[in-house]
Amino acid sequence: MAVRQAKPKDKPYQLSDGGALFLEVTIAGGKRWLFRCRFEGKQVKFTLGAYPVVSLAEAREKALEAHRQLEEGKNPSIAKREAKAAQAIDATNSFELVAREWHTKELPRWTPKHAEKVLNSLEADAFLFHATTNINRPMSENTLSYAMGRMGYSGTATPHGFRALASTVLNEEGFDPDIIERQLAHAERNKIRAAYHRAEYLDDRRKMMQWWADFLDGQYL
Repeated sequence: MAVRQAKPKDKPYQLSDGGALFLEVTIAGGKRWLFRCRFEGKQVKFTLGAYPVVSLAEAREKALEAHRQLEEGKNPSIAKREAKAAQAIDATNSFELVAREWHTKELPRWTPKHAEKVLNSLEADAFLFHATTNINRPMSENTLSYAMGRMGYSGTATPHGFRALASTVLNEEGFDPDIIERQLAHAERNKIRAAYHRAEYLDDRRKMMQWWADFLDGQYL
């Protein structure tokens, strides 16, 4: 399939790769993978991701997995939603575990009243926000600001302030400015270049954020 050569037309269209896998091209030139099949006599269609974030090889592997599910008598569209729901639950549990560990670590610095207030705010707001947020998208600044306000930091600190602090410290430590910009979600508008940068800097970003985590931990030792 000539994915790169597929040009937009005056209306959306689809190109078949065989095996129920299709590439949909929008009027604006966007491309996404679709899987189309029949399950129990009904038409089933769902997305497998956008190109080039999901490559042709990856789309074919996803389509193959959908065929395996069909052979097992499963609706691949429902299986996909169930997998996302399970992933969301795992992410929420991980977030709560880290938050509770952080709360325990901060106890020596806080009064009992403040510690209780922070924990109650986390349980009432932050954990709930994480559970109801699309795990494939970052939380909005408004959501984070509200959660921080409920934890008692209103007028003291803001999400944007943390971003500015991180940028200043990381630049002073000599980290590559391009890597810092990518980590701060100053996104590349060109989708192809964005996918390239995401892959190119991923390892460096992990190392940088580990340094940042160690740096923050060191401020309270």
